[in-house]
Order: sequence, then C-alpha cells, then structure tokens
Amino acid sequence: QHMATSKGGQKRAAVVAILGFLLLNGLLISALINWFDRRREQWIKGEVRYNGFLRHGKKKHYVIIGGNDIVLGIIEQIFKDNEKQRSVPYIVVQTSRDVESFRRELFSVLTKDWQRHTIIYYGNRTSKDDIESLCVAKAQEVYIIGEDVRLDDVESYHDTMNMRCLKLINDEIKDLAQFNKKNRLTCRVMFEYQTSFNVFQVTDVDGDKIKFLPFNYYEMWAQKVFVNRAIKK
Repeated sequence: QHMATSKGGQKRAAVVAILGFLLLNGLLISALINWFDRRREQWIKGEVRYNGFLRHGKKKHYVIIGGNDIVLGIIEQIFKDNEKQRSVPYIVVQTSRDVESFRRELFSVLTKDWQRHTIIYYGNRTSKDDIESLCVAKAQEVYIIGEDVRLDDVESYHDTMNMRCLKLINDEIKDLAQFNKKNRLTCRVMFEYQTSFNVFQVTDVDGDKIKFLPFNYYEMWAQKVFVNRAIKK
C-alpha cells in the first residue's frame, strides 16, 4: 500500500490488504478449529497418547489393562491409598470397549480431581504396540484385569490373553537394568476361571524382572463374605 502513488491505487491496495488479512485469519482459525475437533474426537475414542508425559513426568502412574467391572474399585483404592501419602498419581486404563461409554461409567462415580488423573486408552492387551504405549517401565504397578467375559465372546480366552499380556510386558522390560531381583515390576493378574487361578497359585511364574501376583475375583469375594462373618462371630 505504501508503494501506491495514486489515491485510487492506495485504496485498492488497502482493500486487497484487508481481504488478505481476513482470508489468512479465516484459514488459520478454521485450521485451528479443525485441529481441536480432531483432537477432541481422538480423546473421546481413547486414541490420544501421552507417552512423553508418562515417561518423563514427575508424577507416578499406575497401569490397569482391561475394562472389567472391578476396575472402578481398583481405581478408587489406588487413589485412597495415595491420598494417605498426600499425593495423587495418574492412572492409565486400557480397554478394548467403547471408550466413550466406559469413561461415562467411571466418571459418574469418580471425583473431579480423580477424573483429571484418570487417562483412558483404547487398545488391545495382546498387541505389542498398545502395550508399549502404556510406558509400563515407569509404572508403580500393573494390573492385568482383562475385559468382561459377558460382553465379548473373545474373552472366553480371558486367562490365556492375560498371560499373553504379561509376556508382552516382560518382553518390554527384560533388557532394562532398572529391574532386577530386588526391584521387580509388580504385575497383578486376574484369572476369571478358578482352575486357572489354582494352577498359577502353585506355579512359579516370577522372573528376574516381574513380581507375579495372581488373584481371582470370586475368590476375593468369598473371602470377604466368609472371613468377615467369621471375624464378626
């Protein structure tokens, strides 16, 4: 505009400059809106990953693999245990369920602060890439729960898939010097079937890197009901 010699030229240059300004800003705003929309859609579906934050963040985190009914109880227990130490960790939950409905179920019970510290990933526990995205090497503990056998036919192989998941985790950390016999990664593995649970109770699965702790949902409830009653009597 400053190079235009005539008044008409200056006016035309001003109009072009204004139109260009509006066009570029419109494109920029549109691009930003589209980026935020895509990001929001990915977050809703559980496709956003926070690998850098989990690997290098100062806050500790726990990993829960599976969207079973007991996940909520585990999350609440982890937060309550850490509140005694005056710290709020992050909890990463991986599930192959519909993440939006799963998040709605969890967040309807969790407090606002706990919601901010709960991250939900969509993934498969038998996928090497999905396990790598959980940054288990930086986790305090890992809970391999699995999905609900009532909602997914594939979960008829629930216990086998959980052990496959444990092997993938072991492969992930086997070359890391930070884990040894004195400092192993605690992995709590839930078995759906009593027969599998009984077998692994007497089988030594512990390795140099992993501390293997099997448990069974029905066994836990039986102990709570019968043991607590006996104590009260």
